[in-house]
Amino acid sequence: TIRLFYNGEHFSSTEAKDDLPGKWIVADKNLEDYSAVGYRALEEVHNALDIPVGGICSVYGGTSILNFNSADSEIYKAKVAPATNFNIKGVMWYQGGTDRAKSAEKIEEMYTQLISLLRNKWNNDSLPFVMVQHHPSGMKQLKYGSDTELQISDYSNVRLGIGNVYAKD
Repeated sequence: TIRLFYNGEHFSSTEAKDDLPGKWIVADKNLEDYSAVGYRALEEVHNALDIPVGGICSVYGGTSILNFNSADSEIYKAKVAPATNFNIKGVMWYQGGTDRAKSAEKIEEMYTQLISLLRNKWNNDSLPFVMVQHHPSGMKQLKYGSDTELQISDYSNVRLGIGNVYAKD
């Protein structure tokens, strides 16, 4: 059995919440809002281990990873803090493309901070952490600086930064 918990509401909180709105469902192939990447990973674990598995999907689209890895962040307090009440065996983080213009070094720093924070919150220094890496994309992004220009984003900085985190962990 694969069970999924989904919370896609865009909300934040000035105080850490201890409950995450949403509901558990038994998964089938007709997923409406749940992450397809997340479901496929759960399916692989379920099939390989032949045990029931569950996944928590608590998203806030269009945000930087910085909004999730700070105890002071209102998004962290609303979307991540409540999930620390769950007994989990691993984390799969799919950040999206918001931080794609940052340097590989900044990506590495942000993910390292996030992993450290979450391992600390779940009191597990070896909590497995999988980061979804982005494939090259023809998506255009607006680059701010002395000149405003459009450029093609290939997510290479994100992939390099994530690779550096894996190399250290």
